[in-house]
Amino acid sequence: MPNRYTGPLPLAQRFWSKVDKSGDCWIWTASYGSVGYGQFGIAGKLHGAHRVAYELVHGPIPEGLRVLHRCDNRACVRPDHLFLGTQADNMADMHSKGRGYSYFRQYPERVLRGEQQHAAKLTDDVVRKIRRLHADGLNYPELAARFGVCKQSICNIVRRHTWRHVA
Repeated sequence: MPNRYTGPLPLAQRFWSKVDKSGDCWIWTASYGSVGYGQFGIAGKLHGAHRVAYELVHGPIPEGLRVLHRCDNRACVRPDHLFLGTQADNMADMHSKGRGYSYFRQYPERVLRGEQQHAAKLTDDVVRKIRRLHADGLNYPELAARFGVCKQSICNIVRRHTWRHVA
């Protein structure tokens, strides 16, 4: 299978121009996805920046394998900090480095909540307003229409299943 990232030099130049190589880790400086990994667009499709970096230097990633970080830095695209592994290897690596669910229980302040999430449609102030309007008698469908979210989202906000951190 040919390497999908080879081709004209501008692709590699375009990729590496978005990398800060000044430190031990080479930091991706462009777009990021929702879970903190860099993303790079090729032919209208987004790819993990660390995966692109790996393929640019080492060649294709075999089917079913992940690209893992030795440095444990999601923003890093330095090829010698990257290695291949299975999903089981990835989970074992995560647990050995103290990440995952238990990590966020230990450091809850590091969990992105509410409007800190890149895809949030609401703000903390809007959530307070939704709760106040519901207490004043507006029902879920009315609130959903007014704020451009689904009825279930309003229900979850009012019942504090979501946006719990907002007083």
